[in-house]
Amino acid sequence: MSTTRYSTTAHDLPPGHKALACKWLWRNKFDAAGRFTKYKARLVIKSFLQRYGLDSLEIFAPVLRYNTLRLVLFLVACNSWKIRQMDVKTASLNVSLDDDTEINMAQPPNYVVQKAIYGLKQAPRCWYLTLHQFLVGIGFERCVKEVCLYIKRVGESMVLLTVYVDDITITGNNNDDIEKTCDELKQR
Repeated sequence: MSTTRYSTTAHDLPPGHKALACKWLWRNKFDAAGRFTKYKARLVIKSFLQRYGLDSLEIFAPVLRYNTLRLVLFLVACNSWKIRQMDVKTASLNVSLDDDTEINMAQPPNYVVQKAIYGLKQAPRCWYLTLHQFLVGIGFERCVKEVCLYIKRVGESMVLLTVYVDDITITGNNNDDIEKTCDELKQR
């Protein structure tokens, strides 16, 4: 999934609103030999300052149960299926926030947060809902009892897709359908 560059827009703080503080996190990156390669910076919002009902409403995001993952891996082993794993880079930055909540972030001048930014309480939920809509749109059905397990059936072909936050596992009885699903996710 591609990252849209801007997660905030500058504006004047509306009367009666408080801006949430943020901070920059800096890391040094090293290669496998331990040599410095680059600096990495990430802007995070201080979500512990969020207030329920004002800055956040729904924050629950489901995760895959380990028993379900074990069952899927059992099916892979018993049927000699191919399995693929994908990690979505910057998953939180790929999704827009709900329209019903305005998040103001302090950084002169004040900014309105438009996309889910690192540290925001509702970021995982926004990511899950966006991914769910995409998967349903390409023909997957969500399992009723395990909402992080998706199944796509086309004739005799079946693809199983599991989601654990931003880690996705794809398997099934048809390698072409597995690769097609991986390609569709990469293009998104």
